Amino acid sequence: MRGNVSHLSTSALSELPPSSHGTSRDDNEQDESSRHTPTTNPYPLQSRNVITPPMRTRTPSGVLARLQRVIRPVSKLAAASSRASEMRQAYELSGVLDVLDQAIDALQNGLESAPVSRASVNMRRDLYSCLYRRFEHTGCLDDLDVTVAATRRIEKIVSANSITYYSDKRCVLLDLSRFLRLRFRLAQKQEDIDDAIDVLRQMGGYELNPPFAADLGTCFRYRFESLGQEKDLQEALTFSGRAVRIVHDNERNKPRCIHELSLCLRLSFDRYGGLGELDEAIVRSWDAVNHPLARLKSTDDFLHNLSYLLYLRYERLGKLEDLDSTIDVCKRRIALMPNSSIVKIEGLSQLDVYLRRRFQRLGKLDDLEGAIAAVRDVDRLRRDADQLLGRDIITVETEDLHDLFDSRVERLSLTSDELDGAVTILQSSIEEFCGIYTLDASEQFSSLGLFLFHRFERMGDYMDLDDSIAALRNALLLTLSPPQSFPFHATVAHPCDAEQLITLGRSLLKRFEHIGEIADLKSAVRYTKLGIEAMPKDHPRLLRAGLVTLGRSLHHHFDHYKELDDIEEAIRARRRVAVELTSKAHIDRPCVLNDLFLSLRSRFMEFRTRQNYDETCESLMSVMTEPLGDPSLRLHVAMRYANFLSESHPFSSAESLLNAHELIISILPEIAWLGHSPQRRFAEIARLGELVNTAVAAAIRAGSLRQAIEWLEAGRTLIWAQILSLRMPLDDIGDHHPDLARSLFDIHSELQGSAYTGAERHREIVHQYDILMGQIRHCIGCKNFLRPRTLANLISSPAFIHFNGTLVLINVAESGCDALVLSSTGNVKLVPLPLTLRRARNMNEIWTRHVDLCGSRSRGMSTGGPTAMRSDSAIFARVLNRLWLWVVHPILKTLGFLRASRNDRLPHIIWCPTGPLTQLPLHAAGLYDEEAGHRVFDYIVSSYTPSLSALLKCCDGVVKENPAPNVLVVTQPDTPGSTPLPGTQLESALLRALLPERKQTLLEHKQATVGATLAVIDHHPWVHLACHGSQNLEDPTQSAFALYDGPLTLSTLMATVAGNAELAFLSACQTAAGDSKIPEESAHLAAGMLAVGFKGVVATMWSIRDEDAPVVVEEYYKKLLECRSTESLGQGETGAAYALHEATRRLREWVGETAFERWVPFVHYGV
Repeated sequence: MRGNVSHLSTSALSELPPSSHGTSRDDNEQDESSRHTPTTNPYPLQSRNVITPPMRTRTPSGVLARLQRVIRPVSKLAAASSRASEMRQAYELSGVLDVLDQAIDALQNGLESAPVSRASVNMRRDLYSCLYRRFEHTGCLDDLDVTVAATRRIEKIVSANSITYYSDKRCVLLDLSRFLRLRFRLAQKQEDIDDAIDVLRQMGGYELNPPFAADLGTCFRYRFESLGQEKDLQEALTFSGRAVRIVHDNERNKPRCIHELSLCLRLSFDRYGGLGELDEAIVRSWDAVNHPLARLKSTDDFLHNLSYLLYLRYERLGKLEDLDSTIDVCKRRIALMPNSSIVKIEGLSQLDVYLRRRFQRLGKLDDLEGAIAAVRDVDRLRRDADQLLGRDIITVETEDLHDLFDSRVERLSLTSDELDGAVTILQSSIEEFCGIYTLDASEQFSSLGLFLFHRFERMGDYMDLDDSIAALRNALLLTLSPPQSFPFHATVAHPCDAEQLITLGRSLLKRFEHIGEIADLKSAVRYTKLGIEAMPKDHPRLLRAGLVTLGRSLHHHFDHYKELDDIEEAIRARRRVAVELTSKAHIDRPCVLNDLFLSLRSRFMEFRTRQNYDETCESLMSVMTEPLGDPSLRLHVAMRYANFLSESHPFSSAESLLNAHELIISILPEIAWLGHSPQRRFAEIARLGELVNTAVAAAIRAGSLRQAIEWLEAGRTLIWAQILSLRMPLDDIGDHHPDLARSLFDIHSELQGSAYTGAERHREIVHQYDILMGQIRHCIGCKNFLRPRTLANLISSPAFIHFNGTLVLINVAESGCDALVLSSTGNVKLVPLPLTLRRARNMNEIWTRHVDLCGSRSRGMSTGGPTAMRSDSAIFARVLNRLWLWVVHPILKTLGFLRASRNDRLPHIIWCPTGPLTQLPLHAAGLYDEEAGHRVFDYIVSSYTPSLSALLKCCDGVVKENPAPNVLVVTQPDTPGSTPLPGTQLESALLRALLPERKQTLLEHKQATVGATLAVIDHHPWVHLACHGSQNLEDPTQSAFALYDGPLTLSTLMATVAGNAELAFLSACQTAAGDSKIPEESAHLAAGMLAVGFKGVVATMWSIRDEDAPVVVEEYYKKLLECRSTESLGQGETGAAYALHEATRRLREWVGETAFERWVPFVHYGV
């Protein structure tokens, strides 16, 4: 094998001779290193002038000839040594390879025909030292081969003259052994490690010689890792232990000896699974790390080994303190690494895995944030590195490769590309065995099977699953001696054998679930049971994995054969996992409890007894009351619980069903967690579907109407509620806990800015917010601070006193549709409706499709002609007819509002629909196919609200108003890049003609910029926006009004609008059109303006005609000012709803009652 292997790991070189000392020596031979340091010219011949002047006395010619024969070689050696020393020193300073080559040439030239002498021996040691230094520089195996050859030559010389060169022999033997050991690791030639051991054994008394004993321990360890022969492991343990005993504590190589013993103990644990070896390995590793003579370079290896050992014990015993120590040690190791180090990338990657594992265990966001930070650092360092971490791990050297394959940590952290590389290398390695099956082959088959299974889980390729099963079968067959065929009986308890069996069972189970082959299921049960039998008693992690697989397999077996023994055994396995092997603090606890519930439920559905029912309910309740775990899982379990109770008559009760739905409602805020981005929160809510409506329907059927309203309130407008909570006054806690109030105010301020920018910083702030809210709620009297309020709490609030009207909440669910009517006195009345969910969906689909066909999605001028804005009024009329019959008429009849009177003031209804009704115009329902038919606007004035809380917030802010507050008018007749809106100028002129000049501010066209608007908006209680609008369905807080220089977003307005904001008129396109995927969230500009702080908002359900807006605007403000001047408004009223009611009547008269697309879109939100 030849090639460039310049990317050597630090572990490969750390045990070899330091290059800066010429000859190959490390801490194991400090006594020799002081005698031979060629770069400092320690030899007499290299430091003295050995050529003396001619003697004046006569010398016999024979004697002179003999002296000349001696002097000339000596002078040649001295000159060569001096030259080599100078070049070596120059190389160390410059790093130029040519300079080192000159030193090598000088030494080789000087040694030509040189006799054996002290000087030539020293120079030969210098030569192989320089050759090794060249190998370090190039990483080329050819250079290492040359180094070994040069060292062998001097080894023969000093061995032949062992008495004269005894000390040199010791050093040369150690160096030769280490060179051979290194070549073995790089080239995997078995003869190299055998020769390395033989070389060390040439030294007399090697058993009691500290450096020889230590190196022999290392060599035997390498050979055991290659061949798997037990005698090599025992020799490694013997020599490593002896080295620790005979090396004095004050010698610098003592930490390295302790570390080597720890590595050998780790191998013994891997082989035999004995916990005692693992505990001793950890103790020894701590000793090496904490030794006062441990050097910085070695400390990295020590800490790496210690963190891995601690993690192994955590995986074995599941003790959290071991995982905590693992993370602490890993952080300590990273802190010692330079930022430019490739090894630091490895350390950070492992820290990421450890932190994610603790997050999975405890669910603490600190760990998740730490893992994210580690990944971010890895990405940064990888961009600066020459090669990817994965390539370094997989291609550097064989020992690291084996460590990788055996490391569960690395399997978790590998990318898809790295997994592919690992599988490829293992497959190639297995092919090289050519049918010679050894323990190493078994281990590689096992690693291949595990990697393939992990890749299957990552990528879902079932070919990987088949190959994983085949590889694991081979691994198990080769583990047995002599090889046997399946099935077999496990006779030796070992974690590796058990893990292989359990993984094989898990793979077979996966394949059964994919293709349904019953033979795979039976084999999965059999091998999993064998794995549990082969398991050491003190291995809870592996036992847990085995029981999880067994419980799942037996459950499937029961589903197929309906044998009671199967489901009973499955329950026992899953109960043991949940109760004995999963702590209450474990984040997976809800998941394993859910598995137990599934088995108990299956038993109950097949054998319906009271005992089985009670056990099933108990298991479900234990899942849902867990404070930890994935909220989505707990929500899913709560839904299953509700469904289970619905199908468990006569055992279940209405009370238990309500409890299940209450749990569902309580989990919803966790699903839409404030720490997620707005986009993710809206996406999560979209997945919830009709859960809230189903819960409300259940409460209504149980006669719990107030509970129904509370749930309807808790499940609506979650995102807007979160935003409003950040704008709530903190008077409740400020008086008693000013420090907490001040901290909460600071976090609220930062959250209002961070929720729409930096995601990482936002999550960090939300984490601080959650902690602070927990502290506040532990204070006396603050238990329910900023929690969803009960109906009793809401109607007793000062804001409800200002409420003047009737709130109608309409619940649309599969099990029934009802209206819940809340009067201003606080009474709740139920109105069952003949509507169904299917009918509501059909009406919604017909209406929205017809609106789209009419082109009503962007405000603008009518282009005229027969096709412009053409609508089939009969389709609109048909939908409005159904709305009247199925929804509005039953409600008005029950309330006694069907007595039309032209003299009396019409009652005011605030609609709060759900589901498909949110996009239908309840305010326009009627029988338009009859000339004298019912129309809703003849009986009531309509408004809308996203929720009861939003309405009360509006009521709370309404005070006795001035007849004509200041008004800001913003118009955009020709926004750059948008359709012209010339009608906005007329609209503006009509509005300003009705108001005193001193009470109005106009920003038009180029003056209507974002900055100019924000500068004055908080000085005007009324705002009129006549422009284009846009809705952002992914993040409604980024919905905006199109001004001259860009969008004015809701998120910007939230940080600007003052508390005196009262009314807003949004004369823009589709400002009250929500998202059909999340109807309960009222994700539109009108609801957003209420969240911003306005008390009432006029908006449009779809785009309006440019020529229609001035008609509505003029009549609206005329009526509004009239209400203000005559003081005809009731308490908590703004007059906006009545003003818009009059304005749309005027528009109907102008365009015709059946021109629905023109007058229906105008709606009022709030008070």
